[in-house]
Amino acid sequence: MPASCRLEQCTLGARLWLRNGKSFVIDSCRRTLTVEAGVRFKEVLPTLQSKGLALSNYGAIMEQTFVGAVMTSTHGSGQTPSLANMVSELKVLPASGRGPKVLKPGRDVEAAGWLNALGGLGFVVKMQFDLVDDYNLDVTQSRDLSREEIGGLMLHQVARAGQAGSKSFSWIIYSSEKSNVFERRVKIDAPATARDLPFAPIFDPLLQLFSQSYTPQKFLGYPLANFVHQLLRTPSPIGFWAPGVHDGTSYLPNTHHDENPHVEMELLIPPEDLSTLLQVFDDKLRDCKECGYFHVYFLVIRSIMLDEKPIWMSPFQKSGPRISVSFFTYLKLDGTSMPEEKLSPFTKFCGHVLTELVCNLNMRVRYHRGKYIAPAWVGALELEEDFKDSWKKYLMLQAAEDPRRRVHSQYLQLYGERMASKYRACPQAK
Repeated sequence: MPASCRLEQCTLGARLWLRNGKSFVIDSCRRTLTVEAGVRFKEVLPTLQSKGLALSNYGAIMEQTFVGAVMTSTHGSGQTPSLANMVSELKVLPASGRGPKVLKPGRDVEAAGWLNALGGLGFVVKMQFDLVDDYNLDVTQSRDLSREEIGGLMLHQVARAGQAGSKSFSWIIYSSEKSNVFERRVKIDAPATARDLPFAPIFDPLLQLFSQSYTPQKFLGYPLANFVHQLLRTPSPIGFWAPGVHDGTSYLPNTHHDENPHVEMELLIPPEDLSTLLQVFDDKLRDCKECGYFHVYFLVIRSIMLDEKPIWMSPFQKSGPRISVSFFTYLKLDGTSMPEEKLSPFTKFCGHVLTELVCNLNMRVRYHRGKYIAPAWVGALELEEDFKDSWKKYLMLQAAEDPRRRVHSQYLQLYGERMASKYRACPQAK
């Protein structure tokens, strides 16, 4: 608990428009953080840390707004659920124009729709989060594990979630079965002594150079990625990986991979399917010559716990914890007049991956709605079977909050059309 508790308010810049709402309030007595819609993680975390307080988990980057992170089910890794589960109150402005209202998850049913609004309903003006005491992490590594060992470690992490004294934020960086790292990040009551240098700002631009077409990807980009991976695994007191105790508030959301433009598909699978996914990825999926794409970047693998609150369209509702597998590409889209054409090889690759996992192997796959998905799979019943009831509830809420559909998105429109038609994406189902 902080040595002294007080109410501290900070305003960062103008408040002329909703998107510029930059005020936040830290109440160290009630252990809450209240943010307006435009407040980013990087603007709050130093002040939060100085008060001896923290969120129970973080996403990987500091550039996001808190509200944007919640509305896209942003998560960290390990034995705590997504950021939306830390919300204790939200002030919303429905598109109906009836004026703002304050919702409390657990008390107000419609909060379950607003916590993942999919770009509809209206606007979130303010959010309040529950805080915990600041914490440090003891960071160690295990390297070059077999696919079965990786699957076993993640199953063990999921099984221990909620046990007394267990608080892990571990994740896996997987280049291949011969080159991978399981990084243990365990909460510890000890002072922070280690510090990492973020690798993404240095190495991602290099990998991007050899990620623009199939032949460079296969014969230059992927070997370079493996070399980079070897460098990242080399421990040093101050380097790209420094063993020891790290400050959790600065270590967890500090990858900096947002500094180099990229596209990411994030799939969410049952824990028991991880080793199978890695095997089929190595054997069949990474090299997709028919797509014109060879996957260069290493996979980022995390465990995500089940939601503790009702959040209708969250991918972490029901059916137990999930393993997150992220596929990054650094195809350069800026400066091109036809970005969809440039992204086409990755789009085909994503469809290739989903077809194998969902259609051929019958995996119960979900995906992160705040990231990329191949357009052919938006609203596909194979991915949305578990969300039919939640979607009906969302539509009822949308009819009340935005009867004239003033707030919408292309994703939401296409998703709704396909859910209504019971669209399927698997080739044999068309």
